[in-house]
Amino acid sequence: RGPDAAELMNRIYTFGFLKQPVGKTRYAVLTSDQGVVVDDGVACRFADDCFYVTATTTGVDAVYRLMTFWNTQWRLDVDITNVTSAFAAVNLAGYEIHVPARYGEALWDILMAAGAAFDIKPFGVETQRLLRLEKGHIIISQDTDGMSHPGELGLEWAVSKNKPYFNGCRAVDIVMKRLQTCKLVGFKLPASLMASGKKPEEGHLVLATTERMADITGNVTSCEYSPTVGAIIGMAFAAVNQSEPGTQLPIRVDGEMIMAEVVALPFYDAEQARQAM
Repeated sequence: RGPDAAELMNRIYTFGFLKQPVGKTRYAVLTSDQGVVVDDGVACRFADDCFYVTATTTGVDAVYRLMTFWNTQWRLDVDITNVTSAFAAVNLAGYEIHVPARYGEALWDILMAAGAAFDIKPFGVETQRLLRLEKGHIIISQDTDGMSHPGELGLEWAVSKNKPYFNGCRAVDIVMKRLQTCKLVGFKLPASLMASGKKPEEGHLVLATTERMADITGNVTSCEYSPTVGAIIGMAFAAVNQSEPGTQLPIRVDGEMIMAEVVALPFYDAEQARQAM
């Protein structure tokens, strides 16, 4: 909060925030000095001089430290406060409602009462992780590693080309101009593999060919069975020449070769029709 709040956001995150409309949210990607994606979240602009920013659950403290560290150098006219403990959040069908913490229980009771006619039910973390996978949303440090830059993650659209600076911008420019060797892709497998116990798990290796089991090009980062899609879905790092939809992706599962199909993300509701309902 402060006269330079938008300038701080613009320097820290890859997107442009100076002209973000009041009352709107925007996806926020944070890169390190090395151009590596280290966090993401959502930035809500409450007023010209006030932003409310979320971060990865396990990354809040680190993001707060980085913000305050950078601003000791920039000396912008802005206050940065970690308000995590002051707010409660409820995920309603994937869209978050944040309220002051003292109203958290009351909000829960109101939502459960209002949703009773629709057979509303609480859901756990694993369900939430499956919902985000169906929409192709990455989890930082699970679907990324210590070398992942925006180009490898399909986040080129989240990097502004119209501003002179953001933290890590020079490194991002350099690594994204190099010859790319890997890409995070979505893949799909038939549901019948569940019965045989051959569903890929996180960390299983992606191979270059079916002939040589030693030619490794990547690894599975997320994989679950989706009742909505009716198939096993997942994300994995693969070679660039394996990233086009329709490509057959060899995955080694317990010493055997499983052939997955590369598909375009998201797996579910690509037209955003469900969101518009």
